[in-house]
Amino acid sequence: RVTEFADFLASPYRYYLRHILGLGDISDGARELDPASFGSLIHDALRAFALSGCTRANNPADIRLALDRALEERVAYLFGKHPLYPIRLQVEQARLRLHDFADWQAERSREGWQLLFSEVSLKQPAWFPIDGEQGIWLRGRIDRIDYHPEHQTWVIIDYKTGEKSITPEQSHRHREEWIDLQLPLYRHLARPLEVEGNVQLAYLLLPSEERKVAPAPIRAIQQVWAIGPFFD
Repeated sequence: RVTEFADFLASPYRYYLRHILGLGDISDGARELDPASFGSLIHDALRAFALSGCTRANNPADIRLALDRALEERVAYLFGKHPLYPIRLQVEQARLRLHDFADWQAERSREGWQLLFSEVSLKQPAWFPIDGEQGIWLRGRIDRIDYHPEHQTWVIIDYKTGEKSITPEQSHRHREEWIDLQLPLYRHLARPLEVEGNVQLAYLLLPSEERKVAPAPIRAIQQVWAIGPFFD
């Protein structure tokens, strides 16, 4: 998967333990959502929103209503009618972030952007040549792809729900070295969807700090994709 490259670049040994052998921690004592589960809850609500028919709405109240419905349905499915209090508190924290997202989404619709693809998973892995006849079969799921028909511009977006805002440049490169390949490989995965031409890559940050939703385009990776032989 395209999200595994960061682990491999950090340590091939730990990559083997985690992704090949499947080793990891197991606990049955959790009484609240861990960061990964909290992020999954927000992702699930955003995926349901993308299927709700409200993606082109430009009224924040309509978008918030659709997101609230999606969130509540997912919480009921996962935790039943009476979740534990810590989980109920986390659900309300997720709701605040989703309401901020609603304001951003409404403004984006007014600007002419269209959400065309959500939670994209190709049925077949994509072949990615590396050297001669050698290559890798890539798998991955893209959170979102937007298109602006007037500007003829695509944006491949990855949602980020961590506690701290981090730019794509910070997460992908360190001292001129690549430490992750997620976004540029998403660019490769999107080609079968005819996402070509002017294509931008971005994070959509939904952090708790200041509760501000903002896109963070990764300029450096766009340039490398355009001119670098590896990404061609």
